[in-house]
Amino acid sequence: SWIEKSQRYSFNKSHSVSYAMNAYLSAYAKAHFPRVFFSSYLKYAKDKMDPQAEVKELIQNANEMNITVKSPDFRKLNKYFILRDKDIYFGLTDIKGVGDSVYDKIIKMIESKNINIASCSWYYVLINILLNINSTASKALISAGAFDYVGKSRNKLIFEHTILSELTDKELQFISNDFDAKLEDMLNSLLFMPRLSSKRKDIISNLILSIKNPPYNLDDSIEWLSDTEYSLLGYSITCSKIDMYDINMTNCNCRDFKNSMIKNAILACEIEYINVVKTKKGDKAGAEMAFVNASDHTGCLDSIVFFPEQYSKYKNALFSGNVVVLCGNKNKNKDGLIVDKLYLPKA
Repeated sequence: SWIEKSQRYSFNKSHSVSYAMNAYLSAYAKAHFPRVFFSSYLKYAKDKMDPQAEVKELIQNANEMNITVKSPDFRKLNKYFILRDKDIYFGLTDIKGVGDSVYDKIIKMIESKNINIASCSWYYVLINILLNINSTASKALISAGAFDYVGKSRNKLIFEHTILSELTDKELQFISNDFDAKLEDMLNSLLFMPRLSSKRKDIISNLILSIKNPPYNLDDSIEWLSDTEYSLLGYSITCSKIDMYDINMTNCNCRDFKNSMIKNAILACEIEYINVVKTKKGDKAGAEMAFVNASDHTGCLDSIVFFPEQYSKYKNALFSGNVVVLCGNKNKNKDGLIVDKLYLPKA
């Protein structure tokens, strides 16, 4: 029975040595070749039990080391995470909704038509590529920022995709002579298309009206960008919910707090996780306190402590997804924040 119980904890020596060697080599690569390390680990994050959590943790860690991870860029046509000019870029298949089959189809279309994506206009790519793959994948590409180089808001690009998807193949072919024209002018030219039925004229006229007066705001709000990127990429690259608030009173961020000996720290962060426990010693034994994980665009703090007095005062503000401003100082180990005060920032 002793042997049986010990097997719950014992670890085969050859197994432990293998883990130790892997840990050492990984630590060496991270210390001496951090950009290659992160691009490689992000590339294989999809094979983990929880890929989204893996991606999030790796990007937060990369941000803390001043390594930039950027949203996908359609012009690069990289399938997976890739390192280019000291920056790491998401791959097209790293976007939720864009699978291998979609990627292969895109590459096939580009190669068959000998297209140079870097020099193509937005409407050329839209008509010749995006409208020839499923709409879920094409809208995911746009929403994740793969076409930010076009210089238009993502909502406007999605809106233009929706407009052109209403046209027939013959109508798309008719307007494909001038991809540098404005969308409204392209649709206006369709009204002079030979043998165009009155029904199609009405539909095209309504599309022109919707371009002049869009049915919704085509600007990208910070909240929409943050939520959309998180759902498609596993991390909010462009901005975070914190950007929606006035945080001028802060004097550091998560990365600054970790890497400096700052006193009387004031930082804004988004709460990710709360662990409430009861104290076992001292005058307030049995009282509730909390350990909190929170993050911003520079990284994550996983050792934020609310002692019983502070927890009882601020516990209503401690829930996942809430943006707060924390004031306090480092703990004895210099790796965590002991909170004195909490504020709710104004939007």
